[in-house]
Amino acid sequence: MTPILQKLDREWPQLATSPEARRALIRWANDHDELTGFTDLRDVLESRHNPDRCYDVLHALARLAATDELAARTIL
Repeated sequence: MTPILQKLDREWPQLATSPEARRALIRWANDHDELTGFTDLRDVLESRHNPDRCYDVLHALARLAATDELAARTIL
């Protein structure tokens, strides 16, 4: 794994449950119904195990990632 990906991986547990991430998730859910019902970004990542929901969640994050760094990091 490259150093940048290692750093992102180490930071993720704190970032995913941070107040900033929770506020972002609320903001995203206001515009993207696919992102409603999650309590934090760990829950968003867990959606990858749900074939009925994972592609819709990924699509919403991809749309946000163009202008939102946290959404882009969540995709990574």
